[in-house]
Amino acid sequence: MDGFAPGAPAPAFGINGLHVRGGDLYFTNSQKKTFARVPISVRGGNVAQAGPIQVLGSANGTDEFDDFVFDAAGRVWAATIPDTLTLFFPPVQGNGMLGQLNAPGNPVVFDSPTSAAFGRGGVAQQHVLYVTTRAGQLIAVDTTGIRV
Repeated sequence: MDGFAPGAPAPAFGINGLHVRGGDLYFTNSQKKTFARVPISVRGGNVAQAGPIQVLGSANGTDEFDDFVFDAAGRVWAATIPDTLTLFFPPVQGNGMLGQLNAPGNPVVFDSPTSAAFGRGGVAQQHVLYVTTRAGQLIAVDTTGIRV
């Protein structure tokens, strides 16, 4: 798939985050600076592309999308190098990029965020976004007040 392929120049690294949700495969391509999805079908244990790739967002300037996570509302939180999170609307609401957030609700600057995951357990934990960074940090962000 062309959307998975690395760009140029080297080092070429292609896709980063990869998640399946509702019959679509969502992915980031850090080098191409894109967040995209492609419909897939599963038949007899085989996975196949079932439609065209749809780019849902492109990073600006020197930014790059790394890993991402879906929240309970269907929003996508993408770790965005060098120092932000990018929040996307749920796909059913127009596929648009909301904008970039710098540690919402926290006076923290991310040092190259690489991955994001929500807490598990009770409702309170499900609103805590944990972000890892290239600098070896683990940052907890309360997303309770963030509204689409």
